[in-house]
Amino acid sequence: MKTLILAAGEGSRTQEITRDIPKSIFSLNRKNETTLSILLKNLVDHGFNEIILVGGYKIEKLREEIPKIQPKGCKIELIDASQDYKKGPIYSFLTAYEQMINEKQFLLVPGDSVFSSSFFKFIQNSNITEDVCRLFYYKSDKYPLSGSQCLLTNFTEQIGKVKKIIKLKKWKENYLRKHKFYPILIPMTILPGKFFKYAKEQSEKGVKNVISALSSFCTSENNCKSYQFYTNKWVFHDFDIPNDISKIQELIKNE
Repeated sequence: MKTLILAAGEGSRTQEITRDIPKSIFSLNRKNETTLSILLKNLVDHGFNEIILVGGYKIEKLREEIPKIQPKGCKIELIDASQDYKKGPIYSFLTAYEQMINEKQFLLVPGDSVFSSSFFKFIQNSNITEDVCRLFYYKSDKYPLSGSQCLLTNFTEQIGKVKKIIKLKKWKENYLRKHKFYPILIPMTILPGKFFKYAKEQSEKGVKNVISALSSFCTSENNCKSYQFYTNKWVFHDFDIPNDISKIQELIKNE
């Protein structure tokens, strides 16, 4: 299964520290680990060796960095989103249309987040072979430090049918009292190649975010599956603002 990594955005909220480089290759610690280097290592360690990487903002810096962090046995194809990344994430995503449209399924991952290696192992051992959409979530009884979407599904089963993708704030307002937990959507999704055609149609209607297209795709397909990841530890953390650095450092130090 190929992996599509989106690392094209400017990262406007981290510009005071990342400045003139993509935030996915910003050094997080003294080991010079980055969200992208950690992601690539975890992917290859768990059998995901074919990578399509979409860059955009300061892509020349990304191109220079790849040989330094590319794990042994990993094949990376870098695609230039050019200026499309400025129009919205879905346009960066659609840059990989030709490379991914004929794939039975692929793994979609953001390049600016860190993930627990245990989650990669979970995906590796899930034996997912059908060409349908697979979303992953975990339950949290606390308001999460990272993540902005919740998943409405059949919570009594590990594998259920996706009913809705709901914004975190709306979940807190409308669903928390009933369910008493947050079902946090993990931003790593297995998608069928045909999703590209759907996303393209959505972009022509003015949709700018991949998550918005994914939400309506799940509703229209009525066959998207949810997988509950059971854990008492951390699962992922986004690098959205400078203050995220200290939390990420703590997480990867104890990984």
